[in-house]
Amino acid sequence: MFDMGKNDNQIMMSSAQVRAARGLLNWTQSELANRCSLTKATIANIENEKHHLTSKTANKIHQAFRNAKVEFLVNDGIRSKFDIIKTLDGREGFIYLLNDIYDSVKDAAGCVKISGIEKKSLAKMLDKEYLEMHENRMQKVKNLSCKVLISDRDNDIDHQNYKEHRRIPSEYFFPLPIYIYDRKIAFVIFDPLRVLLIENFHLFLVNSNQFDMIWDNISKKL
Repeated sequence: MFDMGKNDNQIMMSSAQVRAARGLLNWTQSELANRCSLTKATIANIENEKHHLTSKTANKIHQAFRNAKVEFLVNDGIRSKFDIIKTLDGREGFIYLLNDIYDSVKDAAGCVKISGIEKKSLAKMLDKEYLEMHENRMQKVKNLSCKVLISDRDNDIDHQNYKEHRRIPSEYFFPLPIYIYDRKIAFVIFDPLRVLLIENFHLFLVNSNQFDMIWDNISKKL
């Protein structure tokens, strides 16, 4: 157990809480290590109580979980601090979404899961210059996993090295873009263009698991 003074209060953080908080966020030890600028071995040793938490290390870990809106409680407790629902309108709203996706992966990588998207729809929502800029910056993110489910009737595929596309039967495909990333899920609605961005771990986990089920059992590689 390590105590950190903050605003005259003591923040208690134990190895059990680190394990539990990581599990709540569905992070691997490597993901947590990347977000803290630590090694996977250090995180493993902390969780197994083989490594004493120094003030510097504890602050890094606490800040990573704080950024992910996880709060440490007494008696080894944790909780998600709050949920956020945002409605983003128009082209600017969609740009906000893509910027948020990039900001969430640029330093710690991670996984982005996309379904219901068509290249022709993107071309209508955003200009070519912005799309190229976004693809170029995503391309440069190290260890990024980006999975895209497309219709088996869609032959207009945007091939990028960081993306893996798989086809699903057209009867299961609906052109409602959904982005799953960083404990968030975003629905893109047309006419008028609007993004519903929800930051809720349980909704994220349900939709992420459903995506994985389709990816692993129904979709086909290109």
